[in-house]
Amino acid sequence: MQICKDRKKAIESLSQDQVKKITNEMKGIIRGKITNVSSTNSVFQEFIDVAIVLSKDKFFKNKNINNVTSALLDLIENKKIYFGISDHVPNVIVAIVPQKDGNPYLTIMAPSNWPSLLRDDPDYQMGTVVYISSHCKDFANGIDLKEESEKSQNRAMSYEVELINYLKEKKKEIKLNEYQEEICKKFPNGHSSCDCHY
Repeated sequence: MQICKDRKKAIESLSQDQVKKITNEMKGIIRGKITNVSSTNSVFQEFIDVAIVLSKDKFFKNKNINNVTSALLDLIENKKIYFGISDHVPNVIVAIVPQKDGNPYLTIMAPSNWPSLLRDDPDYQMGTVVYISSHCKDFANGIDLKEESEKSQNRAMSYEVELINYLKEKKKEIKLNEYQEEICKKFPNGHSSCDCHY
């Protein structure tokens, strides 16, 4: 599957059948404390490792990035969201999965080759973790990700630009893809460019 560098298009490109397959054919859903994760699940472990690095002030001196990724880690550790692996997704996405009682739960879906994607383009995949963290935080705060899709997308993208701007300050060069260039134009100052934060 070709990797789509535009996160919104990646989600919109999934057909209903693919969404069902993602839900029904996940290789494994992990719902447990971070410290108890099996070391054999390198996808989950590497995703968590990136989130931990982004959440620590000693590694990333940016409170907005630290806070949103810390929120993600808390949600996973407190069993508020699931993490699944599916070869039907082009990159890490969040999926709202309905339950019989009518209360949906949120699942982070990652392709089994995500560790390779991380090694190939670490800057973009760190942005992925930040972007996903924002959506998870919204969901945990009772925000309807479908009804308030645009606001939630804008928040997530502004957090992602916050990371890009931080990396630009710390690195001599960062190569942006078309999607990253587009969101940098939309939210040039990152988090503070978006008036939809709460």
